Amino acid sequence: MLVWAVYYYAYGNDRVTSDTFRFFDDGLILYESFFAAPSTFFQVMTGIVWDASAHQALVDQTNNWYKTYNYGIFNDNQTIIRFNALASIFTNANYFANLVIINFLAFSGITLLFRFFRKHTDLKSWVLLLACFFIPQSWLWSSGLLKEALLFFGLGFFLYSFDLLLNRIEWKSVLMFLLGLAVLLTTKIYVLACLMPALVYWAIIRKGKTKHAFSIFLKTHIVLLVLVIGLNASIYPLLENLAGKQMDFIRLGLMSDAGSYFDLSILKPTWMSLIMLSPEALWNSFFRPFWEDSGGAASLMSWFENIAIAGLVLMSLFTLSKLRLKESQMFWFCLSFTLILFILIGTITPVAGALVRYKIPALSFLLIGCLSLSRLKFLHEKN
Repeated sequence: MLVWAVYYYAYGNDRVTSDTFRFFDDGLILYESFFAAPSTFFQVMTGIVWDASAHQALVDQTNNWYKTYNYGIFNDNQTIIRFNALASIFTNANYFANLVIINFLAFSGITLLFRFFRKHTDLKSWVLLLACFFIPQSWLWSSGLLKEALLFFGLGFFLYSFDLLLNRIEWKSVLMFLLGLAVLLTTKIYVLACLMPALVYWAIIRKGKTKHAFSIFLKTHIVLLVLVIGLNASIYPLLENLAGKQMDFIRLGLMSDAGSYFDLSILKPTWMSLIMLSPEALWNSFFRPFWEDSGGAASLMSWFENIAIAGLVLMSLFTLSKLRLKESQMFWFCLSFTLILFILIGTITPVAGALVRYKIPALSFLLIGCLSLSRLKFLHEKN
């Protein structure tokens, strides 16, 4: 309700640019076709097209079905529009009823993340509850009729079931895995890409039953980096797409006169350029928005949140247990996902307000990974 109120009152019920309203309105267009032309509705919802003209005529009525910039990956606008269309069949196109459904999905995904962390760390339940459910920005943006809610749903189902399948293959786990994978592929595929090295490491460390966590972490990421370099050279122009995406973000930020826009070093399509830009990208991802970044109350709240998270991370480092650092499988898992995601979004995003939303999937991982290293007894269950 707070997210709705911000968009409705603070942003003036903008049906053109406000994500929570524009995707809902487009979903209503598809929803109405459910009664008028059910076969066309089915084509648009599934992507199985046998009448191209009818399909095109329907999607042309929407305002956000297509993105201005396309890099050969799935358009996640279509996912949230499809969700609103499908949910509206059961809610009679009521915005707040759709909001209840998407909050249930987000809550389910975050609950599974909590269960995954509880299984593999000795942190107390109240620590995990705070880190999973009560980080302010994550709580806020995953509670709206927005893509972030679907992202947390997919991330929780995917990661929890992946971990189960490492021990035993059951049909329920397979279904959960496929559902989570489908949502991630069609919502925020870059989050899945950033998670992949951590998943490879996790599979090796869990199946190998080894305590040499750092050694496995290092070897896994070196091998994967070599593979990515080869992939970029022969199959997929990763660096060219990243550089192009950055320029699109810069152009969009300038054209829209974004209040929290900041200057960002230009990425060239070379590995050396990416390496040189990575410290700046990490700095921006960890600490933006700064106090001087204009962006209103939301930016100010995010600034205080960054300070609090940085304080907890520093507390973990100052109370570091060397034994935990050496053997902490969870820390290296979380570090992999957090660093890769932060480098990616910090490299291409010159708007602090956008950075806040893009980094929220990693915030729980960052906190839990760091806190798991601390030797402060009140954080951990008694062994």
